Amino acid sequence: MKKDYLYIALIWVLFTSTAPFEFYSIIPNHPYKVLAAISSLLILYFSFKKNFYNSGGIIFALLIIQIIYSLLTVLIHLISFDEYQFNDLGIYLNLTIQLSVVFILYHFICLYKLNRPLAISIIYIVSIMSIFGCLVLILGITINIQPFSKSLLEGHRDIFNYGLTFSSSISNFESFSIIRSAGYFDEPGTMATYVLLAILLNRLYLYSKNMEKILIITGFSTLSMAYMIIVSVYFFSILLFKKNYLKILFILVMVFAVHLIIYAYKDESVLVHGVYELTFQRFEIATQSDSFVQGDNRSANLSNAYRAFLDAPFFGYGMSAHTNEKIEYFGKLCCNPLHPFATEGVVGVAIFFSIFIYWSILVFKTKPLDKVVLLCWLVVTLNLLQRPGFNAGSFGTLYFIFLVDATRWRYANIKNLRMTW
Repeated sequence: MKKDYLYIALIWVLFTSTAPFEFYSIIPNHPYKVLAAISSLLILYFSFKKNFYNSGGIIFALLIIQIIYSLLTVLIHLISFDEYQFNDLGIYLNLTIQLSVVFILYHFICLYKLNRPLAISIIYIVSIMSIFGCLVLILGITINIQPFSKSLLEGHRDIFNYGLTFSSSISNFESFSIIRSAGYFDEPGTMATYVLLAILLNRLYLYSKNMEKILIITGFSTLSMAYMIIVSVYFFSILLFKKNYLKILFILVMVFAVHLIIYAYKDESVLVHGVYELTFQRFEIATQSDSFVQGDNRSANLSNAYRAFLDAPFFGYGMSAHTNEKIEYFGKLCCNPLHPFATEGVVGVAIFFSIFIYWSILVFKTKPLDKVVLLCWLVVTLNLLQRPGFNAGSFGTLYFIFLVDATRWRYANIKNLRMTW
């Protein structure tokens, strides 16, 4: 048991040394490459020490296919799309290394049966980050806390270090500031994505009802519009499963009442107006033609991604299309359902999202359908519609694998467990 904790700690050293965590961007001269290399080598050593060669499974096969394809992608683009001034050699080589590390890491997790203990550690660590984010949000409003440092991320975005959390989205006023928590990631939306992951893992593993409450409530510190919508779908669905209609009605009435109060006093208080702008106003119907609601920053890119996909439907423009200034779609593809189709094409999406596809098959092939598993799949799918990433470091790349493991565990143990929540 003590060794399990040491192994999990080793895994977290690897996780936090690379994306999506931003410690290497915030901390000057951070030895992230050394830490990532040492932790990866130790994981490989312990794998060989136990029994590196095991029977594997479909996840391993899918990872191998992704590794091979990420290498082939460079050649495919260079031959087929030279006119697009393709410059993704380093990106896809980095992806190949990243996927190889994930393959070794997941092999290690399975060898030592760390799947559920690691998921529980994710629940706790994300909860702590989320609580810290709430504290910083409160401190920003009450004493106008200032950041310790600032760094420039790729894409020319500033990220601020508040110690307890990072943030790249801050609304500054004369006597206070509203600081959207990004955890130790690059932006609030990323933090919201991993809060959702922790909520789903907690539910699938039936770990802790209290941890779910903490995660749901503190996750609002991101002030992510997508999080507010998706977690509401999740929470109200759970209440519907329990037929707790009065609680649903009560919550809806309270939200409506709060909205009326904030709307009524938004012009009488700078703080209330700031809260209004970052919450309810973002759900109001937009006046501009390329958005549905005020907080919609995805629709314009959706049409661009569609045009890019039609230009290169099979292999896409390449992973750097959104950030490559030489390509016409620079800065115009991000964060919509067609983004991966525009950059990877149909072939790339089928391969790089193969684990999500496998998880979907796992969810729907089991009869009768488990309502909770189906709801978890819906939450992830909704999140993918606005954040369809697949290559966010070792931690982010394992996202779908964590869900596959949790779903398998639930199916294997559900009959032996008392469903108390």
